[in-house]
Amino acid sequence: MNYLKENYVERIKNASPIQLILITFELTIVNLEDAKQSTDDSEKFESHIRKSQEFLMQLMSSLDMGYKISSHLLSIYLYVNKLLHEAYFSKDIKNIDDCIEMLKSLLSSFEFAERAEVSDNYTLGSNIHAGYTYKNGAIEELFFEPPNSGFKA
Repeated sequence: MNYLKENYVERIKNASPIQLILITFELTIVNLEDAKQSTDDSEKFESHIRKSQEFLMQLMSSLDMGYKISSHLLSIYLYVNKLLHEAYFSKDIKNIDDCIEMLKSLLSSFEFAERAEVSDNYTLGSNIHAGYTYKNGAIEELFFEPPNSGFKA
């Protein structure tokens, strides 16, 4: 565990803003996985859920609401937080699994954006091609295909 902590400390010290977001996603997911393993110990379970919610709040506070995508991400983060709140009181692993699945999908999208930003200096908002939206009590997964470049394969 100490090695893992030192690894994150080193990564955080040298991280770009988008890498800090990636690390926050990773730490949220790690705490949710730990919560799943701690269902027999209420104190540990609740501690891991609270830590996950704190990391989620960090993700929410990092949003730049000047971009349309930020309002969509905020909706997803709020939905995940709602599921975590329910899991906290009900000890429902299904809610935690749903949160992990959504967060891993978002992490994957941000990793893609980070690679594109590093290699092509693209902006974060133009590189997300898949994700979730939450509206009227339902969650939907969206996929966007890049426009045709005008060339036939």
